[in-house]
Amino acid sequence: MIQALSVLAVSLLTHFSPSMVGLSAVVAGAVVLWVGRQLLRQEREIDEAGRRSDVIFEQLSEGVVLIDHVRNLATMNKAAARILGVSGPAVAHSELRRGYEVLSSEGRPLPESEWPSSLAAKGRYVRSLELQLIRKSHGDVRYVEVSSSPIHNHKGVSTSTLLTYRDITEARRAALARERLASIVDSSDDAIIGKDVDGIVTSWNRGAEKVFGYSAEEMLGRSIRILIPEGLVSEEDDILSRIRSGETVEHMETERRRKDGSLIQVSATISPIRDSFGNIIGASKIARDITERRRLERQLRQSRKLEALGQLTGGVAHDFNNLLGIILGNLELLGEMLEGNEAALGRVRSVERAAGRGASLARRMLAFSSREELSPARATLSDLVNSTLELATRALGPEIDIIPSLDETTPPVFVDSAALQNALLNLLVNARDAMPKGGSITITTHVAHLDDAYPPVVAGELKAGSYACLSVSDTGHGMSAEVLEHVFEPFFTTKSRDKGTGLGLAMVYGFARQSGGTVRIYSEPGYGTTVSLYLPLSDDDAQAYPQLEDSSDDIVIGNGVALVVDDESDLLEVAVSYLRALGYSAVGVSGPAQALEMLTRQKVDLVITDIIMPGGMNGVELIEKLRQMQCDIRVVYCSGFPADALAERRMLHLDGPLLHKPYQRREFIAAIRKVRAQSPSAEMRAPLL
Repeated sequence: MIQALSVLAVSLLTHFSPSMVGLSAVVAGAVVLWVGRQLLRQEREIDEAGRRSDVIFEQLSEGVVLIDHVRNLATMNKAAARILGVSGPAVAHSELRRGYEVLSSEGRPLPESEWPSSLAAKGRYVRSLELQLIRKSHGDVRYVEVSSSPIHNHKGVSTSTLLTYRDITEARRAALARERLASIVDSSDDAIIGKDVDGIVTSWNRGAEKVFGYSAEEMLGRSIRILIPEGLVSEEDDILSRIRSGETVEHMETERRRKDGSLIQVSATISPIRDSFGNIIGASKIARDITERRRLERQLRQSRKLEALGQLTGGVAHDFNNLLGIILGNLELLGEMLEGNEAALGRVRSVERAAGRGASLARRMLAFSSREELSPARATLSDLVNSTLELATRALGPEIDIIPSLDETTPPVFVDSAALQNALLNLLVNARDAMPKGGSITITTHVAHLDDAYPPVVAGELKAGSYACLSVSDTGHGMSAEVLEHVFEPFFTTKSRDKGTGLGLAMVYGFARQSGGTVRIYSEPGYGTTVSLYLPLSDDDAQAYPQLEDSSDDIVIGNGVALVVDDESDLLEVAVSYLRALGYSAVGVSGPAQALEMLTRQKVDLVITDIIMPGGMNGVELIEKLRQMQCDIRVVYCSGFPADALAERRMLHLDGPLLHKPYQRREFIAAIRKVRAQSPSAEMRAPLL
């Protein structure tokens, strides 16, 4: 640079006259010195800028790679070496290409012709393409965003390729973890709900849709109070207050209202949600529908209560029998001693008759407690029923119609014949007493297949399998739900004191349990009662009879909208669950009025309706009205009364299968299959009964 400045100075001096050479030399020297200083400063600045560029290049968090025109690796920064897992720019580009498997963000293998570097070499620009890089030697997976661009010279010819890599592995894994968590939350059968501190719903999973009946679109942005029955509104205020104070509400059992208006029992845990600063911004709620569990618990408590009562009653009856034995024995001896004293003997005979009634009472108490000695043997159920009716028909009176409907194909049972006839007589007398103005008693027999989900099986009263079922249905006044809770308890009766001891049904219950079966009762106030005895088949016949099989082959894949109408909330939930599992969009309502209202808003393909419901309209009448609104509805009817008993109530026009309550899943599927095979046309509606 100094030599260049000297040449410049000489050149300047040659342009001046000799007289001015001296002055010019001074000026030229100053100019040269100034220019030199400027050039030196610019050179230092350029060097400093280069060093800063190198520092920035190396400190970039994004990886930068430069590939020359022959696809050799010209340079890369530290971030690129770290992301690509190599020691530095000394590695050959060909080695990099061979060392990696490149996949798209969806996991599709990418051929080298589709790599960003290859596309840039063809003059194409790539922006933020998400890729998976798998090191073949280690199996290490990196998620990266790659951009590439060709670099052109002043003639527009591509001379090299610039690649930038942004490592998004952690972000991608975090996103995948969130997606997995969201999938787990969404697939949970429990309702998982988010809400803010004012109770406004912010998240709503599919489990919440199943439990409460509302879709996410219907609930997001609305108050959670829509689920709370009127009498429990203050409960939510207390929950939100506890959440705001940082408290977690654990395993709270309460009642909530579904979209269809039915009430369900839920167990809920509500926890506060905090932001990154620790401030409470809302709450997460996990709610589980425990309606079915509560029902099974009630049944189990009832079963255990009856078992405890049986033990107590059996102990009392046993001691009472011993006392009566002493009393009767001494009365017999006293009678011999008072021979000839008619007045005294009359009193002895009166006491003997009372003691005899006490002994009969003790035997019935022992029957309830399952301590009466039975002698079970193989017997034909229809023969036992017919022989009992021969004795009972006259005693029941002419105002009572007896209607037997016996399935002669029912295999023999293994029971004490006398005890069974006694139990049947008790049921007939109870039925007669429930119809003081006359009526009809329907007696049916059939084989029932009970699976693991049947309530008595769940409660441990029975084992799953095939049983003979004997049902006695009357057209009497029926019983309320409160009375049904106590009907099998000894000495419980709704009769006047001179008309019963309250041991009739208790004896029937004890006989059934001691025989290895059970008893179920269904009643509707104003319509009557059905009592069903489930009795074991004899061993040989039980083995020969077709056993229960998996019903998976019978599953019907449904479609369309199904409506369930039932005033029993437990069965309503069961039917809705069955239908949704079959593929239907199912809605449950608790009465005919809600069913009619729904049909004004939506077309329905299938209706499952209870026949006897409160409110002045039964299921048959409901279907007649629904068919006036939509004639092509397929129908399945449900009732706790057998078909023959319903016929006696003049409910003859059932244009669909009849499910007997409480039904099981296999029976439900069979009814759906049957009704789907029928034509929905109004012309095809023939009476079932």
